[in-house]
Amino acid sequence: RYVAPPLLFAGGAAESAALADGDRLLEIDDPAVWVSAVEPRRRGGPIVRLVNASAQPRSARIAWNGPGRSLQVLDLAERPLEPFPGELGSGPSARLRLRPWQIVTLRPG
Repeated sequence: RYVAPPLLFAGGAAESAALADGDRLLEIDDPAVWVSAVEPRRRGGPIVRLVNASAQPRSARIAWNGPGRSLQVLDLAERPLEPFPGELGSGPSARLRLRPWQIVTLRPG
């Protein structure tokens, strides 16, 4: 019942080149896995929150195209989650296994 426009924040190009027109900051191959937040952080890079908006378990490929060379999965308190719930890809990509309605937090780094 509440709708607000997304908030934008300036990205820095200190670590890598800026995205070109048509490039995607984040790619997810499953339409049932939604981005609920992308939040800048002063330390450690941005936080990306995803939710499995489905009553079924899902396996989704996630690719981060912004600054950072890897993805880390965190719990909701933003502590590293072990074991990793999926498979890490090369670079900042992963295949995540998500339970029904699960929220997951990622930190590109």
